[in-house]
Amino acid sequence: MTVGFETQLAWWSFGPLTLSRVEAADIPCPRGEEPGELSLISTPRPVTFVWLGPGGSRTLHLPPDELGLSAATVRRAAPRLAASPLHRLVAHHVQALARDADALSATPAADALGRVCVDLVRALLVSAAGEEPTLIAQVRTHVRHHLGDPGLSPASVATALSVSPRQLYRACAAADLSLEQWIITARLAGARADLADRHLPIAAVARRWGFKDPTHFTRRFRAAYGVLPSEWRRRQ
Repeated sequence: MTVGFETQLAWWSFGPLTLSRVEAADIPCPRGEEPGELSLISTPRPVTFVWLGPGGSRTLHLPPDELGLSAATVRRAAPRLAASPLHRLVAHHVQALARDADALSATPAADALGRVCVDLVRALLVSAAGEEPTLIAQVRTHVRHHLGDPGLSPASVATALSVSPRQLYRACAAADLSLEQWIITARLAGARADLADRHLPIAAVARRWGFKDPTHFTRRFRAAYGVLPSEWRRRQ
């Protein structure tokens, strides 16, 4: 006999990723239990997800280019996630994020929290694949951790990672990554999230994200989002 039931779907935005939760409407997932096993799904096309009994799923949706990992690395890691010593840590992190998603996604730190999630997922995949992080993965991690540094530049990244500027640019070109533009885009995304905090002056937000000149920040912000930072803040 087949028994049908309705499901509840909810989702939240955390900067570079989206978190979703699916549960049976009449059979909610028990709270406080150990999280289940992690799975990795690449979704260039629709997929079918099925489970038996009470419970549900919590899913992090993130663009592959945020990981900075090769397709081969991701494929190698996919069937081996449970073998990684990071598996339990990441599973508990996703569970906790979903449990408090309403509150966490509403904070000015939601974008930064999403980037932490990306770093955790990247570390899990590298661990499961059994290989060292690629140069591009190291570049992305270093840049994310130093976006507030006004001196952040391709030259400073190359120095920090002990590679030559030529090696850095060659790796970025192979990954189809414009490093300067990516730094600007990431800074603007972080600043846009922080503008929701009306207690922070706009100039302070700009400085927090590495923009020394508020006028330059305003010009870049308007070019990216079509409105001034002050207008964006009023609309929130």
